[in-house]
Amino acid sequence: TWSSGLDWQEDYEYAPLNSSVVAMLYTRGREHMARFTAEHRSAHPPGTSYLYSSGDSTVLAAALRGMVGEKAYADYPWTALFEPLGIRSAVWETDASGTFVGSSYAYMTARDLARIGLLMQRGGRWNEQQLLPKAWVDFVLTPFAGEQANEASGGQWWLNRRADGEKGPWPDAPADTFAALGHWGQALYVVPSAGLVIVRYADDRDGSYSHDQLLKLALAAFGKRAVVQ
Repeated sequence: TWSSGLDWQEDYEYAPLNSSVVAMLYTRGREHMARFTAEHRSAHPPGTSYLYSSGDSTVLAAALRGMVGEKAYADYPWTALFEPLGIRSAVWETDASGTFVGSSYAYMTARDLARIGLLMQRGGRWNEQQLLPKAWVDFVLTPFAGEQANEASGGQWWLNRRADGEKGPWPDAPADTFAALGHWGQALYVVPSAGLVIVRYADDRDGSYSHDQLLKLALAAFGKRAVVQ
């Protein structure tokens, strides 16, 4: 839920000298990104306060390495997820220590990324196989309820509802909409109530792109049950 409590600066290229993520990906931390993240000082008790952090995502990737073991880890994203989904194009880079970069450097075609959206829309089930535990899907799609929870975030997913019951950031989309959002407008949107999965690849570094406007137009054009809740 991006609530590790670590003192992290997610400033990217706009403030590179102060940016934790730039240091993690390109300079001091690139050899061992999870260790670099974990060495940041604690600003809040874990689980109590939201702060978006690419480092948190990479620490999760390192934790997975410890869970499945060295032998299985190098192929685990493929054996556990990509291959059962029929994803053939995926490339996911590691840091110098061999840990997958949980926040970044994952590449696949739009059609293949849409398969992940469909998996989430179906509660983690693909054909006759439950690839993701339903309880985990429910958890990551539950709004974070700690301090600074106004970003409508769940467990590594962006949501269109907040823990206090208020609407999320996309007023023209249903409340059950959720998304994986990347740098400069990369997006995977899932709208279960409309039976809709949208993948968008682009470069919108000027900041003019509107997630809500795209969702509004897509729902009008393609949504099977495009009723705003």
